[in-house]
Amino acid sequence: MTQQTITDRATLLRAAIADIEPRHAALPRIGADANGGWIASHDQHRAAAEELLRHIRRQHGAKARVGLTDPSRLQLHGITVTSVRGLAVLIDAWLTKARAALSGASK
Repeated sequence: MTQQTITDRATLLRAAIADIEPRHAALPRIGADANGGWIASHDQHRAAAEELLRHIRRQHGAKARVGLTDPSRLQLHGITVTSVRGLAVLIDAWLTKARAALSGASK
């Protein structure tokens, strides 16, 4: 990989992280309220995570597969992650791996 390619990828990763991270942090949390709305909070969380994944596909050109029986997969800017624990965990795994790639690129 040339220095220019590394710099371009780092710029793309920084921009993607800056866009995705606050959206991911703003996902509704799952938990029962005083009325026992556990299922409702889970449904809201899942719907918001699905919308975030659509945003990542549209804005950043990510390739994603949402698995029902196989792991879900997210590929963006050369980083691929899989998860069987839901889309929010999948996106969090991508953010973690992207930050690690950036710290490795800056050395």
